[in-house]
Amino acid sequence: MSELRHARALGGLVVLGLVAAACSPGAPSATPAASASSPPTAAPSSIAPSASPSSGGIEHPTGASDVVLRMGLEGGFLPMELIAARLPSLTLYGDGSLIVAPPENLADPTAAKPPLVKATLREDEVQAIIETALTKGGLAIAREAYLDNAIMDAPTTVFEVHAGGLDKTVRIAALGIDPPQPGPDDLARRNFDELRIYLESVAARAVDTGDDWTPEAFTGVLIQLEPGQQPPSEPRAWPWKDIAPADFVTPPVAPDSMVVSFPERRLSEAAA
Repeated sequence: MSELRHARALGGLVVLGLVAAACSPGAPSATPAASASSPPTAAPSSIAPSASPSSGGIEHPTGASDVVLRMGLEGGFLPMELIAARLPSLTLYGDGSLIVAPPENLADPTAAKPPLVKATLREDEVQAIIETALTKGGLAIAREAYLDNAIMDAPTTVFEVHAGGLDKTVRIAALGIDPPQPGPDDLARRNFDELRIYLESVAARAVDTGDDWTPEAFTGVLIQLEPGQQPPSEPRAWPWKDIAPADFVTPPVAPDSMVVSFPERRLSEAAA
């Protein structure tokens, strides 16, 4: 794992604290990260588990930087600055820390984001969430991808789980939108959607009970504008003397991936 990828895990959800828009190849200018509206208040799902986990519990890593379960979005027909500043909506760590990011603000992608929220869960609560995700949510038996639904502009929901002997990432395109035609994955997609709704309700409760949280590290992201394209906000001077645009590196993605990737670099809180 590279230092930058590791930083994203350690920071809880490492905030995209800066989106830099390059007005020309030699003079990029910084713009603030995208904002988000108030967190959802989804009603508890029908798949919500009981408070008591399975007998003996489900094995999972226990470190403060160990991701146990994560949910987020990829892609979609959205402004580049919103995609660049996107954070996982929910991340559960091995020590019971739950970090929640506000949802995307489609009305004003360049406005400042509300703070992240951190809540601390008991082990029985962690177990209940894992059990729901693996069993009723279907992640234990899920394939890696459910992408064929003919809705090209919709984002892809991503579940990442490290528990019960599994290290798995599952991607579902246009989750929550009925496919044009019935298919063999309809039941699995309904289970994934119920899991999404359930985790949104977990996140909403965390927002009500948790505290504002600031990570120890950030990720700066550069967006290269096309000739004649206007930046999403007023350009500013390059803010760092010891960091150059060439120090931002585009992370690798799978050859068949639809995910847009941007040059990025780990930044300390002071640098961000």
